[in-house]
Amino acid sequence: MWRTLRSMTQSISQVKATLQYSYDDSGESGREWVTLTADSEGTRTIRALSELDDVGLRRDATITYGPGFRAQDGYIHMAQHGAFLGSGWFRFGKNVVTLEGMTATEGRISQRMDFDEPIGIFAPHPVFLDGWHATQHDPNGPAVQDLRNCITSSPLWHGASGPMICAQHRRIERLPDEEMTVAAGTFACEAYHLIPHAPNRPPIEFWVHGPHKIFVKLRWDHLRATYELTELLTRE
Repeated sequence: MWRTLRSMTQSISQVKATLQYSYDDSGESGREWVTLTADSEGTRTIRALSELDDVGLRRDATITYGPGFRAQDGYIHMAQHGAFLGSGWFRFGKNVVTLEGMTATEGRISQRMDFDEPIGIFAPHPVFLDGWHATQHDPNGPAVQDLRNCITSSPLWHGASGPMICAQHRRIERLPDEEMTVAAGTFACEAYHLIPHAPNRPPIEFWVHGPHKIFVKLRWDHLRATYELTELLTRE
């Protein structure tokens, strides 16, 4: 039986989350429905359906992560204004990522990218997964750390291109823990800044909760946009 989750103090097997996107000046701009399934071996599968009203994008993503939140494989399908935009299947090794896909502009694509260092987080634009940058922050290291070889599916902030392999280096800053109240409830959160490489852009501030780094809230002043958890359910 599903029930509303207010405190995550015990092991869980499945979570359902709903997120709302909004701009300061125009209100609701999108939404996201997420299912997270986790097992006792540390494998997690995310299924995220995202809608972005301002660019007419609908993204359906299913991604499996192994222990340590390391991506194993994932499939993304996107439509824009009701027309096919692109789809692709990603496969990850420790130091390599491959993609087989099709896009409306490039046609059939096959990509491979090799790295000298391990791959970091795979966060292909579902906002829930933006919170998983926190999983790559070393709690025994300095507050500000480099995140190398982060993989996403599009260089655009809204992700409305591709999908293709896009590798980026990022920086993250751990902030003091904070209790955060959103529409879904009140949660004890870890707080972070994701620091853009582009000059003169403010950091992205976000909050996550519990061992699964459940997304609670994200704020980016550059877009004057807020992303918030509106519903959270769990099944033991």
